[in-house]
Amino acid sequence: MAVLLQPYLTHSILVLAGDLFLWKSAKKYVGSDAARISMLLLLTCRAQNEFIIRCFTNGVEQILSVIAFYFYLNQKNRFTLSTVVLTATITLSFMMRNTSPIGWIPLLAIKVLFEGAFFPFIIAGIFVAVPIMGLTIYLDTWYYLGVVDW
Repeated sequence: MAVLLQPYLTHSILVLAGDLFLWKSAKKYVGSDAARISMLLLLTCRAQNEFIIRCFTNGVEQILSVIAFYFYLNQKNRFTLSTVVLTATITLSFMMRNTSPIGWIPLLAIKVLFEGAFFPFIIAGIFVAVPIMGLTIYLDTWYYLGVVDW
């Protein structure tokens, strides 16, 4: 029973994290009233509530994008924790579905061209994205080759 319920428990924690970061982003950038409206719309959206709990990959990709967007808004021209979390969440999304960073390309270009975030993104690419990609490739290979024997 624990094995059966574990993905749902983990996923519900991720959903709560996504809701929290959506609330924090909305409250910071459009105010408390708009944040309340956005949360009301999110929580009463039938499709959102049916599909996010059933489509694990889509749900996790959406949650990681919400979290990444919160840290994207905090990204400046220095390498900070925001840069690390932004890079890590985009990289994890990319490793789950290779088309997920398509929308991030113009957003990151805005940060590079208008806010001078080129060098922080280069550093994050080397020290955050490459190790995460290496670890996920290693784990996928390990499981694919059957090293983990259930």
